[in-house]
Amino acid sequence: SVTDFASGTDKVEINASAFALTGTSYVGNVLNGSAFVIGSAATTADHRFLFDGSTLRYDADGTGATASVRIATFSGGVMTAADFFIA
Repeated sequence: SVTDFASGTDKVEINASAFALTGTSYVGNVLNGSAFVIGSAATTADHRFLFDGSTLRYDADGTGATASVRIATFSGGVMTAADFFIA
């Protein structure tokens, strides 16, 4: 659980190899906007990180058959693709 996350100030650090991210999901250390969605489900094959306002999820195959998994719970708020740091 994360209780004090501030979008634009804090970062969620993601290990690219641990999450099997490809070069299309990020450039340098920045998550591509196409890999992030506000909502509880992926709506394209590119969506990897889903945020519904309180739960951050990882979806290994976007709209594929594999279900998303919870990474963390936040005490509400805003999150954007710019809040990620890909290591």
